[in-house]
Amino acid sequence: MRIEGIGAIVTGAGSGMGLATARMLAEAGARVALLDVNEGALSAPARETGGLALPCNVADPGSLARAVTEATAVIGPVRVLVTCAGVGRMEPLIGRPEDQVYATMLDTIMVNLVGTLNAVRLVANHLAAQPALPDGNRGSFVMVASGAAFDGVPYSVPYTATKGAVVAMTLGLAREFGDLGIRVNTISPGAFDTAMLKGAP
Repeated sequence: MRIEGIGAIVTGAGSGMGLATARMLAEAGARVALLDVNEGALSAPARETGGLALPCNVADPGSLARAVTEATAVIGPVRVLVTCAGVGRMEPLIGRPEDQVYATMLDTIMVNLVGTLNAVRLVANHLAAQPALPDGNRGSFVMVASGAAFDGVPYSVPYTATKGAVVAMTLGLAREFGDLGIRVNTISPGAFDTAMLKGAP
């Protein structure tokens, strides 16, 4: 797919891999919508890339739906989605207050798994209504999992589980969307020097 001139959404674009991805897409000529829960982190990247800054919590269905709707209206049609939004905490499952453990598990699942799948769902519905490109394709989704999906990290089981689930749903999504000309891939990077990694013990 030619990147120049297309619309692209990147979640988690305020820092780390999301920011690097938004920069690369912008450099290749894409019109980029940068989504991130940290509104303050979006101003500089949006100026730098000429992109559209959209504060968004991917774990909140209403927030995500509003951001995708605005992105498709302003830079659409959106042909590329990259799901970089994620949280990862190294915290034990035992020896901590039960409410803290449960809150961590739920937040991790909602951001990493539900947020990813819902972003894919929303953009797929948008793309299904768009005409195909001359090569028959409509768009491409890249979901970001982690090497932890295949090599479990202690004290990060909720994170590992969500990234494993992202890997597991890749083929199902690819097969469901294939007839629409929407390609679905998942990458599983190892450790990168990002703010999330710096927060690890």
